[in-house]
Amino acid sequence: MILSIYSSLAEEESRSISTNIRWAQDKRVERGEVVFNFKNLYGYTQDEERNVSILEDEAAVVRDIYHKYIIGYSIAELCRELTAQGVASPYGNDRWHFSTIEKMLENEKYAGDVILRKTYQRDFLAERRVKNTGQAPQKYVDNNHPAIIDRATWNAVQAEIERRGNIRTSEETGKGRYDMRYVFSGLIECGDCGAKFRRHNYTYKGRVERVWTCKEHIRGNKHCPQLPIKEGLLEQAFTRTFNGLLADRNKALKAVEESVTEAMYEVGDGTGTAEEITTVDAEIERLQAKMIDLNKQRARREIDGEVYNQSTQEVKEQLDGLFEKRDDLAEAQSTGALSVARRKIITELLESEQARDEFDKDAFSKLIEVVRVYSREEIIFIFKDGSEVKADLGAEAA
Repeated sequence: MILSIYSSLAEEESRSISTNIRWAQDKRVERGEVVFNFKNLYGYTQDEERNVSILEDEAAVVRDIYHKYIIGYSIAELCRELTAQGVASPYGNDRWHFSTIEKMLENEKYAGDVILRKTYQRDFLAERRVKNTGQAPQKYVDNNHPAIIDRATWNAVQAEIERRGNIRTSEETGKGRYDMRYVFSGLIECGDCGAKFRRHNYTYKGRVERVWTCKEHIRGNKHCPQLPIKEGLLEQAFTRTFNGLLADRNKALKAVEESVTEAMYEVGDGTGTAEEITTVDAEIERLQAKMIDLNKQRARREIDGEVYNQSTQEVKEQLDGLFEKRDDLAEAQSTGALSVARRKIITELLESEQARDEFDKDAFSKLIEVVRVYSREEIIFIFKDGSEVKADLGAEAA
């Protein structure tokens, strides 16, 4: 009996302490006060007075990661490249992991913002914190600290993450990962059946040839008659086509501007939705506060179970609708930002580059969205701005 009494007292004391801590946390969230150790965040440092500053050497790595991700690099390739270059990772060694870069690309702190209460503790007895998906009030604090990544670039990366997420499947398993191991990976599309091409090597007269073959053709001619195509032919075709665009820069730049303007006419540039998102966030905060108040009323027995269940269900339905609306607005904002970022990249490339004799992997990654192969004599390059150019195959088509 004595043990039971002491146990009850200890439990009640823990409950009281937990309630006080949670109340203090709620107030900090309401005021938008950020309590975060930026010393542990790659690219930042923090002094004893909690002033946040940027570490330029690490920030340059972060900017490079964001930029390369937008132009088409996969996370796996970024890991391989950074590890090969011996760049120090956030853990102090030279080995970069997929999850490290993935979290870096999704972290709003690099844009100067902070989301408060990403996780929460279900109750004072729970040992682990869990992801907060609306159970506890969150607050998005804008411009809390110096940004390493500008807002447009960050939004563009979020849109690119969403886009790649929609194509992360394989025919065999329904799973898979966007991995640009080779520059043409996932970009070559069959004009006959719509399937992607796969890279493999074959030996011809003692010489190893790298070719790309339609996945359906691999299963047999009856599935797709498309013939394999040499990697060298694709590289030379892009080089000639790119040089042709540079020969008439003004025409190419005008085509980019018209294409992007047409696309942005449908989705906007992402700036007009910021005010709407703010309004939705405010309504979400109000409903989350209402949910907490209902929980308190129920705990004090001020309302019965039926009223509580009905009221909380109504609030949850409203929150679900608002979260969905916010996702749609954020997607529109990100898509517009991605269009702006791509136009900037393509325009700068066309303005600054010079004609070259060899294939340029970076230029290809920045410019090309899809390579559509109808035959060895007809290949279409689809640019990231949506425009299409017929490949200059030169003597290779003969």
